[in-house]
Amino acid sequence: MIRQGVLLTGSGTVYIRRYCRRRRWRRYVSGRLMSGLVLLFLLMVTAACCYAVVSCYSRSLMPEVSEIIMEQADAVSVPNVRQIPLQAEYVMAGFAFTGGYDSYYAGPTEGVVKEPEEIRIALDPGHGGVDDGCVKGGILEKDLNLSIAIGVKERLEEMGYQVILTRDSDCGLSLKERVKLAKKAHADIYVSIHQNSSELSNVNGIELYYSAQNAGDDSRRLAERIQEQAIQDTGANARSIFEWEELYVIRESAMPSCLIETGFLTNAKERGRLKTSEYQGRIADGIVAGIDQYFNP
Repeated sequence: MIRQGVLLTGSGTVYIRRYCRRRRWRRYVSGRLMSGLVLLFLLMVTAACCYAVVSCYSRSLMPEVSEIIMEQADAVSVPNVRQIPLQAEYVMAGFAFTGGYDSYYAGPTEGVVKEPEEIRIALDPGHGGVDDGCVKGGILEKDLNLSIAIGVKERLEEMGYQVILTRDSDCGLSLKERVKLAKKAHADIYVSIHQNSSELSNVNGIELYYSAQNAGDDSRRLAERIQEQAIQDTGANARSIFEWEELYVIRESAMPSCLIETGFLTNAKERGRLKTSEYQGRIADGIVAGIDQYFNP
């Protein structure tokens, strides 16, 4: 057989046919691969455009906070006093992305002054539910945290402040849920209340933690004011104020935040004071005075 001026016979003809078939197959695969890459690129561009559009409406599509929280945190606009970035997050219930910027009030600045009834404070009694926290001498940390937080809430509300509790009963919440409640309520500050423990039974006193990730300077000032007043009202040992990035609730909360360890349950003498309502009241008085000084320097 003669094909393209070449004499082909026998096995040569078979070889050429196989060669042609391989070339057609390679062209077919190459074409399909290129089409797939182009399609993937177009999908990525479309997703990016959808993100840009949908993120503008994310707030309206956010899942609602519990009825108890929303009763205390009605929709009042917050002055754009200090802006803070919010991390983008995908919300399954609303099929939306959240992110952008929020604002908080940190006291009189640039001519903006808010009355207590316009200020929202998130209080987080640590642990709860199956998570007892530290347990010593029959005293459960989760119970002390809630008791002190309720005392702080009552005192702040008497002064006119709006207060949101992440929990008001012995229920369990994840760390992420606690932070979400504060963000959804547009709280101006976040204070988490805990009890401490140590392998050394003589260690005692009050210490505080804050994160520098979002509102670092204001978080540090909040921690300083609360410690100063709590020490003054309780007479407890003044321990350090730590900048600490390992505590989720203060690292991930967008607003100024701090975590207070009001005492050591592993210290028998301090534990004896902590379990009394009189001493818990003094702790609550100190926390309240520190918060009030933060907003009214």
